[in-house]
Amino acid sequence: MEKALSPLDYRTIYEDARNYLLNFDCVNETLLNKYLDEWKNNAPESIEDLLEGMLGSVQNRQGMPNTIGKVENLKSYLCDFKPNQIIAEFHND
Repeated sequence: MEKALSPLDYRTIYEDARNYLLNFDCVNETLLNKYLDEWKNNAPESIEDLLEGMLGSVQNRQGMPNTIGKVENLKSYLCDFKPNQIIAEFHND
C-alpha cells in the first residue's frame, strides 16, 4: 500500500508545477492567478458535486446523450452520486 501524500508533498508539487508554467514566455503570475481564482470559485463543494462534475466532463456530446442521457438523470441510479454508497451497491459488478 502506498503512503499518502503529506501537505508538504502537495505544496512541493504545486510549487514545482507553478515554476514550470512560469518558464513559458506567455505565462505570468497574473494569468496563473486568473485561472486559479476561476477554479477556486467553481470548485465543487462536496464529493458528490465532484463526481457529478467528473461525469459531466466525460460525457460525449454525440454519444452519451443519445445512449444514456443527461448526467443528472443518472443520479437516482448512482446513489445520489455518493461514492461510498456506489461502491457498496455495485462492488461485485
